[in-house]
Parts: sequence; structure tokens; C-alpha cells
Amino acid sequence: MHQTGGLQIYNYIELRMELKKKGFVFFTESDTEVIIRAYESWGLEFVDHFNGAWAFALFDSNQNRLILSRDRLGEKPLYYSIYNKTLVFASEIKSILAYGVPKDIYWELSEVYLTLSYIPNPNTWFRNIMQIPPGNNLVFKNNSIKVYKYWDIPLYNEKEMFRNENQVLKTFEDLLSDSVRIRMRSDVKFGAFLSGGLDSSSIVSIMSKFSNFPISTFTVEFDETNYNEGELAQKVATKFKTDHNKIKVLVEDLSLLDRLYYYFDQPFGDSGAINLYYISKFASTKVKMILTGDGGDEILSGYNAYKGLKYVEQYQKIPHFINSSTLNIVLMLLNFNKNRDVPRLRRLYHLLLETQLNFQDRLIRKTSGVDTSLIKQIINSKEIISIEDFLSSFFHSCPFKDDFYKLMYFHLKQVLPDDYLVKVDRMSMANSIEARIPFLDYRLVNYMTCVDKSIKLKGFKTKYILKQTIGKKLPIELINKPKKGFVVPLSDWFQRPDILEAYKNDIFKDNRIKSDIVNKVLKDNSYSRNYGNFLWSLLMMSKI
Repeated sequence: MHQTGGLQIYNYIELRMELKKKGFVFFTESDTEVIIRAYESWGLEFVDHFNGAWAFALFDSNQNRLILSRDRLGEKPLYYSIYNKTLVFASEIKSILAYGVPKDIYWELSEVYLTLSYIPNPNTWFRNIMQIPPGNNLVFKNNSIKVYKYWDIPLYNEKEMFRNENQVLKTFEDLLSDSVRIRMRSDVKFGAFLSGGLDSSSIVSIMSKFSNFPISTFTVEFDETNYNEGELAQKVATKFKTDHNKIKVLVEDLSLLDRLYYYFDQPFGDSGAINLYYISKFASTKVKMILTGDGGDEILSGYNAYKGLKYVEQYQKIPHFINSSTLNIVLMLLNFNKNRDVPRLRRLYHLLLETQLNFQDRLIRKTSGVDTSLIKQIINSKEIISIEDFLSSFFHSCPFKDDFYKLMYFHLKQVLPDDYLVKVDRMSMANSIEARIPFLDYRLVNYMTCVDKSIKLKGFKTKYILKQTIGKKLPIELINKPKKGFVVPLSDWFQRPDILEAYKNDIFKDNRIKSDIVNKVLKDNSYSRNYGNFLWSLLMMSKI
């Protein structure tokens, strides 16, 4: 048997001991050999025993079958295509294209991409290339392919979710601590990304407990002070006595665009990749492995959107005629102040407007970041999969009825593997640094998926579970600060004439994008109407 790919099996020590007791002999100390012996022991169920992140191919010469496996949450990528009766697979799309698979653009996904800012699995931007979904294996035997799911988030009865708060807090802290512990197993020097937010700070806190030497921490800063969290990151670094490092990202770094497209192989509109590229590049000069705080929002239901759901739920209890009257009054005030910048009034209007919408329509508004009618107008093509049809199909397989758990399902199954984990993997790998994500230990995901929403969102306090456990060890300023994370000041950058001059033609080069609408977006882009990420997504499309 032969195996190849990107992988980290964090529980390989425990598995090796278990397999030795079963009589297996090991010739190396690597986690790679553990995969082979596990397959010899458990067959196709071997992946059920792994705690890690992986994408690998294993060929069983005895049964003449090829197995392609991708980890549960999708931390590592794995693509494939059937071309000239041949199965072609790789961890990068460019490798499959290099083999000769036609570069047939799946343009019908353009509205979905511009709304979500990423290409959702199992699709890619190329019609003939697919990705193996997270938690799936592909078995190729006798010229036949079978893709099957070996893992999914627990489909727990939402009326029977875990509600024992003390037990939830203890189990969460124990699982997260053990997740960090086994991810600190390394033969090379390692550190942590530290944004100044609650999630990454919590990981640093736990790491310091297990480490006998100062943890190396890395933070991104900008000249634009509204986007900086350097001061909070420094407080965490000081408290836990880390070897703290800062890197500043400048506006000129937009020139990174061409390199980013090379690494992503397809349009990818999450501009946080800029931060991650530079912080990974800098960190790689000091360490070769990094722990991150990614995944915390997904397993803890920590996004502000969950609070929004609760606001909507409570507001909808008010008689309809009062809701409508309030909305009309705010709209009247907006029209009265149409020549003035009134961002708070505009935000209130949009919040009230959302109370009139169903779950899916609210999700589209929140996800797109711009008016969805703008996205529909800007695409000059009739052969389009609408975002409404895409989400209807996606939620058709969702087992949950409560909007809170439906949103959790969407974040775990779609946003996490196709946006945030893509960003972390590509930018770290581009700089030869390995990223490990403690919040995505499958034991923790399995458990937290089944925790009741009343504990995840206590009143209107997000990440209550984290704040009541690891959070108590952090500087108090972190607990109540507004959520920010790794954000990029793109709206500011796209207001600069030199930036517009450099990239305007790129956006206009495809006649399937309406130039008059793009011009309007460029003109309207400002602090109160932030089109920075949308323009970035358009730019990434232009690099096809």
C-alpha cells in the first residue's frame, strides 16, 4: 500500500499503542505509518479512529482499490476529475489543469460566488473539477467511483440539546484543553496567531499552561487605527509572557492579488487572506507550526448573526402594525436626511427590514454584505444559479427546524470548509508553515453541536461558554469588546485614486460584468457604504 498527501494525525501516539496491542509492528515513529496500519486493522472504517486534519490517497494493491480521504471538517483540500477515462486527483486545482483537464469556467456559479465570496463544495470554478466534500471518502475500483460520507455533524434532536450548564462548561474546557495539548506535539518550534480576539487569546492561554518555554505569538497591524487590535493582543502577550511579534500590512500590499489567485486557483473573495499571507510569511521565519483560533465562532455560535436572530424573534412578537409603523418612520427619516451621512439610522432601518424577512432572505442579506439586487444587476448573463435556489437546495438536507441551529449548520457545513479553512490552509501552506486548529477537534465539534442555544447565547451574550471558562483567565478588556477579528481596510484602500487606477481595468475586462454598475459601486464606496470586500471579490474573478 502507498499513501500520500497533506496530513496531521494528532492522536497517532495513542493509535500506535492501540495497534501494537493488536499485534501490528511499526518500523517508524511517524503518523503516516499509523494510517497504513490502521487501514490494515479496520479497513474503510480506519478514518473513524483519526483525530486530525488530512487529505490523502491510499492504494490497496490486494483489493486493487484507491481510497481518497478528506478530514471531517475540511481543513485540507482534495480535488478530482474524470478526464479521458482517467481519475485525476490533487490537493491543488492547478495540478489537475496541468494534467490537461479543460479550463471550462462554471460561470453559472458567479452569483453564488459574489454573494458568499467563495465557491461552495463540492463544486469548483471549473466545470470538470470537483472537490471531495469534508467528511467524505472516494473509493475508485474497477473503473467505478463511489463518494460516501463517513462523518457528519451529529443530527441531535434540537428539543433534547444539552442544557446542564455546569456539565457543559466542564466538558467544553476539558475537551478544548486536550485538543490544544495534542496539537502541541511537534518536533519543530511552534507558536500561535494572536488577533487580540477572544478565540485566539484563549488558545494562547491554554498553550502557556502546557509549555515550558515562552510561546511565540504573531499579530497583524494596520496604519488605519480603526482596524487595529494590537493593543489587546499585547495585553494577552504580556499576561502569558509570550515572545510577541507584530507585522504591519500596508496599502501597497494590494499587489499581492496575483500571487493570491495563484495559491487559491479560483476566485476567493475573503480579503482576510491578505492578513494571513503576511502573518504566515513572517511567522515562518521563526516557527514552522502554528496554532490558530479559527473555528471558535462556528462551534460556539459566536457570530453577531445569532444575536440578530434573537432580536428578530423578540421583535416579531410585537404587533405587526407597530412594526410597520416604526419601519416607515425610520424610512421617512432616511429620506429626509438623504443628503447626509446617517449610518446609525441606516443600520436601524436594515435591522427593522430584516424582521420582515424569512430566515433564508435574512441570511442572504447578512452574507452578501451588499444589496443582493446589486449582485443580480452586475452579472450580464442569463445562465445563472441564483443564490436563492442554491440555499434552498442546501437547506433541503438540513435536519434542523430552529433558525439558530440552521444557521449553525450553515456555518459548519458551508462557510467553515469553503471560506475560513481554505484561507488558513492556502496562506499557511504558501509560506511552508503548518496551521493547527484546536477548536475543530472532532470530539469538541460533536459535543458542541448538541449544546442548547440557551447556553451558547446567554441572554444576548455571545460565546458565553468560552467567557465562563478560559475567558476568566484573560484580560478583562477582551470579554466585552466588540467582535472584530482579522479584518482588512479595503474600503479605505479602494478610495485611493492610485489603487483605482491600478485595478479598475481588471474588473472591467470581462463583458459578463456590467461596467456601469461597477462604476456606480466605485463611486458609492465609502465608510457608510463599505463595498471593499465586494470589489475585492470582483477583482479575484477578473484573474481567471
